[in-house]
Amino acid sequence: MPIPREHFDEGLEDTSYKVIDFLKTHSKEAFEVNEIAEGVFTPAPGSKQPGPTSPEMLAKSKRMEFFLADLVQKGMVDKRSIGDKTYYCI
Repeated sequence: MPIPREHFDEGLEDTSYKVIDFLKTHSKEAFEVNEIAEGVFTPAPGSKQPGPTSPEMLAKSKRMEFFLADLVQKGMVDKRSIGDKTYYCI
């Protein structure tokens, strides 16, 4: 299946686009890793798809760290530590 040239040039995985879309939708807020994972992987209200279990969400949060690190390195997402927490925004 073909992909848009923009996706090819950026070299991002589908999950990275979901992260960017989530952060754009909430552009006036900053989130911790687990909050972004919940926003990206939790089905929309009214969806027939079951939500992830707690262990699955923990695993998805850990995986999310890699996507966010890549997006920060590419300058597409901002990262800032405030106190003992790390936040991400677009």
